[in-house]
Amino acid sequence: MLMLFATSVYLKYKDLPAVKAAFTMIQYAVFAMIVAVAIQLVDKTHIFELKHIGIIVISFLLFTVTRVHPAFIIISAGLLGAIIR
Repeated sequence: MLMLFATSVYLKYKDLPAVKAAFTMIQYAVFAMIVAVAIQLVDKTHIFELKHIGIIVISFLLFTVTRVHPAFIIISAGLLGAIIR
């Protein structure tokens, strides 16, 4: 329900500077929350192992540079983790 309201407001007032600024700040807030969750979920004791650095870099590049679906990246990382432990 909230999304329908936000969408209708955005479509009607999207060209107003205040609305553009509000949605820009929302993007940064969502970004911050995603980063915070990622930091909380990662086992920081093993993050600097070569295999973990490799999967971080490869996953990031696949996600940002190619059109590989995120589900395939996640499944592949899980399979690779099961194989190389």
